[in-house]
Amino acid sequence: MQAFKAQITYPLVDGTPYGLDLCFDIAGVTNPTVPEMSFQFQGEANFQLLPENLFAIVDTANTVLCLAMAGSEGFSIIGNIQQQDHLVIYDRVAQRIGFAVTTC
Repeated sequence: MQAFKAQITYPLVDGTPYGLDLCFDIAGVTNPTVPEMSFQFQGEANFQLLPENLFAIVDTANTVLCLAMAGSEGFSIIGNIQQQDHLVIYDRVAQRIGFAVTTC
């Protein structure tokens, strides 16, 4: 979260009402820009996430943009927003995972 905060210049907004930790006020911003991110898995799997897989507008006025991730303890989940427009392939026999960008 600190890395995103350092790269995003929009004013911070309390994300508590949305259940999210990092939100920004984008009122008056036509095309907000935010950084990309990649999950790097052991081995050679990299899951490249575009801004639309990381951030979501969470209010009806379209003025609050939040990082669509939340903290957890003891486990991690790649959520539905991160998986949108990606084909995720699980090879349980070979214990591998693969990702491909697609239009869903």
